[in-house]
Amino acid sequence: MRSNLKTLLMAGLAACLAFSTATGEELAEVVVKKVAAGQPTQILLKNRFLELTFDPARGGRCSRLLIRATGEQVIGDADVSGLFLDHWAKYAWPSGLMHLPYEYELVKEGKRRAGVRLWVRVPKSGGGKGSRGRSTSLKMATSPDLVGLTVRKTIWLNSGNDTIEVDQELVNTTKQSRAAALYIQQNLSMSGSHYSDNWYLPSTSGVQVNLQPDKKGGRTIGPDWIRTPVAGWMAVKDRKTQHGMVFAFDYNYLSKTYTSGATGEWFLEPVPIGPGKSFRTKYVVKPVSGFKDFVYGSRSLVADIQADEVGQGRVKITHDVMAVGRDQNDVTVELQVIGWKSKKLLAAKTFQVSRLSAKRLQQELVFKPPVLADGVLISAIVRSGKKEERYERFYAGDRAELQARTNLFATQGGGLPSGRGNRYFRPQPRKRKQFDKP
Repeated sequence: MRSNLKTLLMAGLAACLAFSTATGEELAEVVVKKVAAGQPTQILLKNRFLELTFDPARGGRCSRLLIRATGEQVIGDADVSGLFLDHWAKYAWPSGLMHLPYEYELVKEGKRRAGVRLWVRVPKSGGGKGSRGRSTSLKMATSPDLVGLTVRKTIWLNSGNDTIEVDQELVNTTKQSRAAALYIQQNLSMSGSHYSDNWYLPSTSGVQVNLQPDKKGGRTIGPDWIRTPVAGWMAVKDRKTQHGMVFAFDYNYLSKTYTSGATGEWFLEPVPIGPGKSFRTKYVVKPVSGFKDFVYGSRSLVADIQADEVGQGRVKITHDVMAVGRDQNDVTVELQVIGWKSKKLLAAKTFQVSRLSAKRLQQELVFKPPVLADGVLISAIVRSGKKEERYERFYAGDRAELQARTNLFATQGGGLPSGRGNRYFRPQPRKRKQFDKP
């Protein structure tokens, strides 16, 4: 009897494991813990995809990020390197926040979600305009309008995917109404340096690309500042390895974006915050691989649209898309091609996707435009349940594409895959904001 019971239990366990494998469920827990040895304190947060190390004493930054799938460490050793760096938007780099010691708390939600919460109450010295050197920065007087505010961030991992989720807060822990704005800095180096990196920045002129040189002494192509962003995302990838990162944040409070070639930064607009109230926002960080370029990023999707002439007047469109975070079921993807001048629908194709996952999915559409030199607008509409996301790119032939990407003298649009100066323009979408009454 005991033998039969044991056999049944073993069979049941095997069936559970088989079911877990078949459905893609991951039983492993997310680990968050204080690193046992060493001072100052470090925090380790990891799942089967990623391993992050945090330094609370250095602005609560993430100082190491290992991507297990590639074995790549994407944060360098420079004293200013790190992810999730807080700064004040009204100051040029740096703000004193990046040097301040943050308090921390390890947080867990069941076995499948864990994170680290880091915060600092802004002191009278060292919490405003800063200096690159920590000792100098900590002695600098903080602007009175910032003293007493609390900056708080919680970085989360889930057991089932490689998406990093961040809850960002600015809390008014004073007795007076305040108005303030942060900017968030991600200082990283794909494949060990910023050389051969492309940074992608959505603008009214299309997705602009900052191309870093292949080696020291080379010339950067493309803009650094985008003062008219049209979407809340930016991305980076190494041209040699095709490994990259996508950052997706809230467009409604976005002022501008910036890259130095080694950093990605987004600046928020000032918001009024009453006593005891807070401003909250979220963003995600998604490691990616295999994308040639990027035309879209969000908390749900990463996507690219490529177009190539394939002979006999035909153009092949290639659409790459993957899910961010959880897999999505029963997804519909519609590709449309509209003449830029004629405004007529030239081609369309719909794809049914039973499951959209973190594995890059590719779709193709071949069509023959009447006059390619007039340009076409290629759009993708992705529907999942009641949610719909749209993105686009402009295309006017391979020659025009090459000229735009390698234009060394453009002040707007150097190195663009989809910007065409006066020929293509996308107005900034209307922003929808919610404020607590002071």
